Amino acid sequence: MTERAKVLYSPAECGILQVDRGDAPQEQGQKEAEMHRVKIFKRVERETAKLEEEINAWLAETGVRIVSITGNIAPQTPDPNIKPKGTDRLAFFPSDILVIIVYEG
Repeated sequence: MTERAKVLYSPAECGILQVDRGDAPQEQGQKEAEMHRVKIFKRVERETAKLEEEINAWLAETGVRIVSITGNIAPQTPDPNIKPKGTDRLAFFPSDILVIIVYEG
């Protein structure tokens, strides 16, 4: 005999959207769930100001409701074509910056 797991959180509390296919009656005043969408922005680290401008312009233009913003910068990789001259420092390629925006739309 197996025990049933106790439900601690509803799907909505876990961020799971349930789709109403129209066959179940909706309660009066219930707002239809918005679908989450993703927008990805990518630039190299020396273009951070341009990246900020691009994201801010998109936000102002669309007026979307943001659910979350996540970012990442790739590790730097030494440029094999540039040899150090008189110092121990290596030259690096610029790192990629990735920004992922989850929004309702």
